[in-house]
Amino acid sequence: EEYKSDELKCFECIRELPNTDEIAYGLVSGSCSVTLYNKDRKFDQGYLKELMHINKRVVPYINGTKLGSFYIKEWDISQNDMFVKCDASDRLTDFRDIMYEGMMPKSSGERLSFKTLFEKVLEYAGNSLLRAFSYAVDKLLGEWSIEPYLPRKSVWDVLQMLCEASMSFVYVGKDDVIYVKSELMARNTVGSDVNIDPKNAFSVDIPFFADMEAERVKIPYFRKVVKPDQELYRINDFDASEGQEVTISVEFDKFCEIERVDYGGEKCENITIIKIDESDFKYKITLKLSLNKGDKKKDLVVYGKETTFEKQELTMPADTQSKSREDSLYTHPDCELIQTADLAAKIRDRLLYLYPTGTRSATATWRGAEGLDLLQTAEIKGRYGDGEEYMITQIKNTVDGGFKQEINGMSLPPIQKQSINGVDITGGT
Repeated sequence: EEYKSDELKCFECIRELPNTDEIAYGLVSGSCSVTLYNKDRKFDQGYLKELMHINKRVVPYINGTKLGSFYIKEWDISQNDMFVKCDASDRLTDFRDIMYEGMMPKSSGERLSFKTLFEKVLEYAGNSLLRAFSYAVDKLLGEWSIEPYLPRKSVWDVLQMLCEASMSFVYVGKDDVIYVKSELMARNTVGSDVNIDPKNAFSVDIPFFADMEAERVKIPYFRKVVKPDQELYRINDFDASEGQEVTISVEFDKFCEIERVDYGGEKCENITIIKIDESDFKYKITLKLSLNKGDKKKDLVVYGKETTFEKQELTMPADTQSKSREDSLYTHPDCELIQTADLAAKIRDRLLYLYPTGTRSATATWRGAEGLDLLQTAEIKGRYGDGEEYMITQIKNTVDGGFKQEINGMSLPPIQKQSINGVDITGGT
């Protein structure tokens, strides 16, 4: 169904990265609310229940420009007037309900790039949803790598961990593509196609203070510890007959690798261990048990390696810490995917480059540019003509008799040359 201006009371679309007034990385779902004319009471509860209007898709347009796709999660049906309101969100919300299968290294010392890990998790999520989606991951994320210990958590939580470890953002663009953008790409181009000043803006707010400070930083990281010969699983008083072939299924919550199986204190021979459905956490063990006549039931015990991560901390050297600005200490979130001091140091150095003594923010409400998207840049000027470029961190589009757009942005540091394998990629991905 299609609804145009005379049947729409208003609609509003919001996309916002999680780095407003603080240094934060991760993913956020965009949202949309629409208030429609309830002609002939067609959107009353009985009708909605019959047609299953939850999870129906809403596609808003402004002047022919698509703002994205959103899926209805809630209806507000008024009994007092002829308008109804629905609230919808983009497909990222559904990632909270999809459990990722987890991942461990396939071989000793294996490392995978963040780009590869993002793609594996998004591919898994795509296979779990009814509607397929496409995604695009910054090439710069192929430059950093870790040992692939991904937990069995929701896809949302795993992506959040990957973002914190690689200083990245995940969001859905207007074209319905899921983007993974690294902040390493910040400020690679000169100039902006969007200019906002008092001539085309209803209001411009550029406060004279700095938020998002990182004059001193503390980066927690988690050192891998492998403990061999650990008891991983036990079945007490396991009943078996002589020469019986037994198959058991074992599922772990931690990162474990099976090494041997004992029965009654003796190592079992001729055992077969396979992973179920290629999962790194589910195993099927097949073995033959030896039980002498008259023996009592024995304990069946599975032994192997258990991998844990112990928290460490990396801070700025003491001689570089500012004693006059103790409140500017930034502590990165605990993230078990930051596993080495080297990766923690990369994050520390990048933060100090991006936010050495704070980054200013700006807010503008103006007539709008329908095609403006997150992480694009805009030049925002105040009433005295002073202004600078800001990376867009929030876009709020509102149609209520007319079109207005509110954007938030953070100022960008000087251009930094970027390269992959010696190839200059400054200016794009």
